[in-house]
Amino acid sequence: MHWPAFWKKFCGPSLATLILAYLVSRAVFERTGFDFRIFWVAGRLWANGISPYDASFLNEYVRWFGAGPNTHFWVYPPYWLPIVVPLSYLPFEAADKLWAFLNIALLIAATWLTARAMQLSFALALLVALPMQATFVAVALGQTSLIVLFGFALALRGTQKRDGSAAIIGALIFTALKPNIGLFLFIYFIAERRYREVAVAGAFLLLLALPSLATAGPSDWLGFLNALQAYSAPRYAVSQPPDLTGIVQLISLLVPTYDGSLICLAGMALAAAVLGLVRHEFSSQMRLAGLVAAICLLVPLHSYDTTLCMIPLTLLAAIGHRIVVFISMALLFRPTILAQITQVANPNTNHFIDSLIVSLTLSVIAISWLIAAHRSMNSPIRTQ
Repeated sequence: MHWPAFWKKFCGPSLATLILAYLVSRAVFERTGFDFRIFWVAGRLWANGISPYDASFLNEYVRWFGAGPNTHFWVYPPYWLPIVVPLSYLPFEAADKLWAFLNIALLIAATWLTARAMQLSFALALLVALPMQATFVAVALGQTSLIVLFGFALALRGTQKRDGSAAIIGALIFTALKPNIGLFLFIYFIAERRYREVAVAGAFLLLLALPSLATAGPSDWLGFLNALQAYSAPRYAVSQPPDLTGIVQLISLLVPTYDGSLICLAGMALAAAVLGLVRHEFSSQMRLAGLVAAICLLVPLHSYDTTLCMIPLTLLAAIGHRIVVFISMALLFRPTILAQITQVANPNTNHFIDSLIVSLTLSVIAISWLIAAHRSMNSPIRTQ
């Protein structure tokens, strides 16, 4: 048996299985659930008819988990209520484990959908997604990046099926759970003139928000907007450019006092619209991979959101740009350790020392996508 066939049939699946088993063991035995705490606390408050957007949130958090950073507050939209309330009826440890396994299941499903869309082996796609530090951190903390990743994988599936409306609606709903990312998928599909899917997804989100509207009226939405403003306030160091990834991180190296977030978000909105409009120039896989690559580079995020890079990296692997994939994966494998060893880090960072290395890698991925898009104009994906 030739080495490529041996790798594809035995080595790749075996290695992916071992890494997945390690990830599951971490979820069972070493899980911290540090960020999941805010979901559980918000659910408890909503279950008791209390808004999680006021001072009650911090009081409830301290009651269960002790004094933590004074920046702990609820910053997700009101349509999260039907999701977090059922979780809050479980003891925290049980809810935390359930959340971890749900996220791992979404990761596996997202990888399978992406592998099929990119015409790549499932094992190889897993070997792109699983080893990233961001994947382990997202699962350990209980973050939402894997939910969004699944949403984009659904979008890939929906745009390739003759009648993929249900998958596209699901994609819009899942990505909207992190609205600073999901907004751009809505813009993308509006530009594609998929008005029906966008309208149905919007209606479903409104339906999810009805319990909040019924009990609190518009006050929860006002609280959500106030929380967004507070999240980006200078006093919240973890959300400032030196601790974020992408263009804002790179700009902060040159102009430490300047935050170009609004310009980057405007640029991202334009990029999403353009990618939706050029549907006859590029394949859906190429355009959606480009959308994700642009989001990772232009939207101010944290390094644990780098799990989204699985989609553009899988596309690059499928069309033969594997040197770029290997380099990117080497940099994303353990960027925190790499930053500590090399001292390649933003001098003003407070929490995420890996943000600069991650941002440089995101730039490489985006540039590689641009080159691949130029070469593949009007051509379907061909695996190599």
